Amino acid sequence: MSVAVIVTGFLVFARFMGLFRTLPLISAMGVPQHVPVFLAMGMTLIISPLVPVIDGPITSSLLVFGLMSEAMLGALLGLTVLIIFSAISLGAQLAGMQIGMAMANSMNPFTKGQSATLGVLSIWFSGMIFLGIGLHYECLHILVASFEQIPPGTAGLPIGGMWLLVDIIGHSLGLGVQLAGPILALVWLVNVFFALLGRMAPKMNVFFSIGLTANAATGLYTFAVAMPWILIAHTEEMKEAVRNMARMVAAVS
Repeated sequence: MSVAVIVTGFLVFARFMGLFRTLPLISAMGVPQHVPVFLAMGMTLIISPLVPVIDGPITSSLLVFGLMSEAMLGALLGLTVLIIFSAISLGAQLAGMQIGMAMANSMNPFTKGQSATLGVLSIWFSGMIFLGIGLHYECLHILVASFEQIPPGTAGLPIGGMWLLVDIIGHSLGLGVQLAGPILALVWLVNVFFALLGRMAPKMNVFFSIGLTANAATGLYTFAVAMPWILIAHTEEMKEAVRNMARMVAAVS
């Protein structure tokens, strides 16, 4: 086995490793750290014989820069999908704050930070849908196909995909607000109703006696009713995020 074949295998491994370290669910907290490594190694053994072997002299600087650029490309493709998962987490967190669940925080396994309980619940539901409809297979297919457009060792700095990533982040922020919109509107109406009651009868202090309870109960009920429609809308966005992976490969190449 020649040195070029071994170096090509390492470059393929770096690209897969970058993807698996950022792809939803696989990179989630609680998943053993060796799982992405073993997955990347298995995919490398399968794909390496099918990709073109690097041509030209192999130097240490070329190897180091090549491994870094391949890992960055894989991570960039994974972030394209991971960012969309932040949208539903943001929407659920906004809704949870408005219905009085801001203090019930727990660790978000996807972003590895503090997030509202509703955000964790929503993002796990989306993750199960992501696996259930086979979008993880589509991600692998796009990455494998990327070796035809960007052979190992030719990735360079993926600057061309940064502008697309910025657009995806902006779209994700807007999507999170849209997903939480119905719940925020209903909770606002409940707050206005009890605020008017408080103005008409100041000494009764209606809002602080039953307003908070009604606010939380109404918000949770609305969230439970709207959850299927929220997941349907987010599923379409996940499919679009996977398609954005192919656009990212084209932009980088």
